[in-house]
Amino acid sequence: MEFDHRDTMSRYMERIQEGKSHLLGPSSTGKCIKQSAYQYLGIKPSRYDSKDKADLGSLLHLGWSALITAEFDPSEREPDVRINVPHLPRGGSADDVDWLNRIVTDLKSANARAWQRFIDRDGPYENYWDQAELYAFGLWATHGGNWTMRLVVINTETGERVEFTRAADPIRGETLAKDLSRRHDRLETARLLSTAGEDPLALVETFEREGNGPGRGFPCDWCPFIAQCWPEEADGLSAQAQTVVDNPDEVAAKAAEYMVASRAESEAKKVKYDAQAYLRGIEGVFGSYKITTTGGKPSPDEPDPDAMIDLLSMLGQTIPMRSGPVRSSYPRVTKVKGV
Repeated sequence: MEFDHRDTMSRYMERIQEGKSHLLGPSSTGKCIKQSAYQYLGIKPSRYDSKDKADLGSLLHLGWSALITAEFDPSEREPDVRINVPHLPRGGSADDVDWLNRIVTDLKSANARAWQRFIDRDGPYENYWDQAELYAFGLWATHGGNWTMRLVVINTETGERVEFTRAADPIRGETLAKDLSRRHDRLETARLLSTAGEDPLALVETFEREGNGPGRGFPCDWCPFIAQCWPEEADGLSAQAQTVVDNPDEVAAKAAEYMVASRAESEAKKVKYDAQAYLRGIEGVFGSYKITTTGGKPSPDEPDPDAMIDLLSMLGQTIPMRSGPVRSSYPRVTKVKGV
């Protein structure tokens, strides 16, 4: 009998999705309130993720599940564990629970560039822990004890993986759960408008944008509803600028943020490069800091444009030219005197 990997994956995903609905649960962490609202109300996305990318993510989880199932007794370590979380209307499915050592694992996949950022930062951003924190809170509420969270980040281009662990914090877990519960209440209000024959989107459009728009990374750049939330660039205005251009107070607020951040950036760079001068050439572990050296290697040979120009001129040849790239425009913010 021929092995149908897609059928196997579909049955696996159906099992993982069992019991899920539009209700918010641990997997809803990281989503903007508007994105959650559009999904909650069944709004058709403006774009869809690549099927291949979705398949790859599913296969990574399926492979991890098969590995844990083959190597461990379920009483010791178990994949795809359903966990109820206090305050949340829906539980979730943790990728891996080590019952003996009280470790809950959450798998994350990333392309090579994003994966390298995990390495360079020596750890994930704080919000990457949120889903595991909710699972750990649910496990603590049910089984008690001190739990450890583990994030396994898999490079989807090379198969490499890196792991990060830290102790779970039930207080933080409960805070996250209550925050999700409050968000769920807001979505329920919109849904009830729909059942009453009113337009729930009128309410959803008043919800705040929690991302920074297209081109600014997570969560907007990966959001399937980005076109519903952000306009396309037009008349020289970015998508973000179009959302504030008609409100002078909002424009002034962003100008103030820009100026404050520019000054802070300048000061931070000075501190950084001063410290860098004291550290260059030093390697080793000092207290809680590990210092290594990157770069410093010669670059590979590359064409010499000056030599080519000299050679062509000597041979009497016309030097080929091309238009230079159009540089991006940037705002310049200054204070108005006397204001």
